[in-house]
Amino acid sequence: NFFKQNHAVINLDYNQSTATQHHFRFTMTNGADIDNLSDLPQFYVPIPSKQRLFSYTMIHNFSANLIDENRLAFRRSSQNFPVVGFNFPGLNVFPNITLDDLGVNIGPDPNAPQFGIENNYQWVNNLTYLRGNHSFKFGGDFRNIISPQSFSQRVRGDYEYLNLETFLRDLSPDAFGERNAGNNIYYGNQHVLYAFVQDDWRIRPNLTLNLGVSYSYQQVP
Repeated sequence: NFFKQNHAVINLDYNQSTATQHHFRFTMTNGADIDNLSDLPQFYVPIPSKQRLFSYTMIHNFSANLIDENRLAFRRSSQNFPVVGFNFPGLNVFPNITLDDLGVNIGPDPNAPQFGIENNYQWVNNLTYLRGNHSFKFGGDFRNIISPQSFSQRVRGDYEYLNLETFLRDLSPDAFGERNAGNNIYYGNQHVLYAFVQDDWRIRPNLTLNLGVSYSYQQVP
């Protein structure tokens, strides 16, 4: 068994002027390990996982007391639990065959195949306005999440026999037998919004009052 990760990070900062700054960020992570939940090593398979993040931020000073921050970001994460590339004779997949008298489960990971992907698109805007003893801040964070995923139980078939003889004689499973029909994809897409208004009021040099109102909305997937 093993686990491996490869990372890459890129940062780029560009000062267009004293009033405008640009920041670029990119990170990448690739991971790999072994799905060894099956009883026999012939059914072990690699599990790939990938994460990506890109963000662009622009900070602009309209004046000495008005600052705006804009950020665009994209995140993607995915994980896949595949199965071996060979089939059981006469079937289009390899099921799980359990022989109770031998105490063995012949087949891939019972929870495979399955996968999950999340694509997260984000836009953030924060505006800061300084006036007298007040520091006003207005901001919002909007996210569009696209998240296809798939996991259906027993999509390859689960067949359990009390003894090896019943299986070798090609009789119906006498302990358990079931296979799901189809393996549809579920899309957990949703929109998310966070917004706030804040005022840092410096009443005295040693006394500051923080006032704020926030709002959050998360759509049902």
